[in-house]
Amino acid sequence: MTDRLTRTICSPRWPGPPTNGLLGPPGFPIAALIVSRGLLRNPAWSPARQSLLWTVGLNWVGLLAFVVTVAFVLPAAAGSGLTRPIG
Repeated sequence: MTDRLTRTICSPRWPGPPTNGLLGPPGFPIAALIVSRGLLRNPAWSPARQSLLWTVGLNWVGLLAFVVTVAFVLPAAAGSGLTRPIG
């Protein structure tokens, strides 16, 4: 099967966009953690240690806020009477 707009081959067996949506939000804090661990081991980055730790921590706080928000908003939206799917 070929996509007419981009002329690329689309496989019906590969769930690309749904998996990308699931891996994206938790993937960024994990990547930030891995990169920061590598930088913290480098002595040249020792002056920026506190900034790196704050950056990683705030990434995880943002992910937690996202998960909590989705957990509270989705059940509330289910009872709102929406008849068409959003998106």
